[in-house]
Amino acid sequence: LGVIDLAQQDQGTGVGNPNAYLASIKALVVYSYNTQANSWYRLVNNGNCTGAEADCMDTGAGYWVWVSEAGTLVP
Repeated sequence: LGVIDLAQQDQGTGVGNPNAYLASIKALVVYSYNTQANSWYRLVNNGNCTGAEADCMDTGAGYWVWVSEAGTLVP
């Protein structure tokens, strides 16, 4: 899943935690992948995203999202 920002902020800008960004679908698990470390990171829906934390979704980044049913993502 690629993340876009309707406000067209710069790439890498935090758009919020997974609960906020994925509110229109039933996302159960969200992972990001770090190519430098060659590792997956599970995002936590802590609600405290300011844009710098690892648990924030960022514009221009891609995420693996596991959903419980089909739906339409409305960012």
